[in-house]
Amino acid sequence: MTAIFGNATKGMRAASRGAAKFERDDPLYVSTLRTTPCDVAGSFSFPRVPDGVWYVTSSVKWQGAAQMEGGSMMQRVDVRGGRLVKVVLR
Repeated sequence: MTAIFGNATKGMRAASRGAAKFERDDPLYVSTLRTTPCDVAGSFSFPRVPDGVWYVTSSVKWQGAAQMEGGSMMQRVDVRGGRLVKVVLR
């Protein structure tokens, strides 16, 4: 996450910077990746997440007049004991 967002806890990457490029995706990343659409309010959830450290990311991008606008956000989340964790990406 540090290579993409500048740190491993919380960050933002402007769309104008383009996508981060890697030679190949980490196998652990590929095996644990989950995606889901958001509702009209921008909320989304992931039920039954196992205990551990996870990263929540979201992207909102659109083509502006001269370049891509928007970007991606990330926050580290520590899940323990099956508890509900509410995350607000800003």
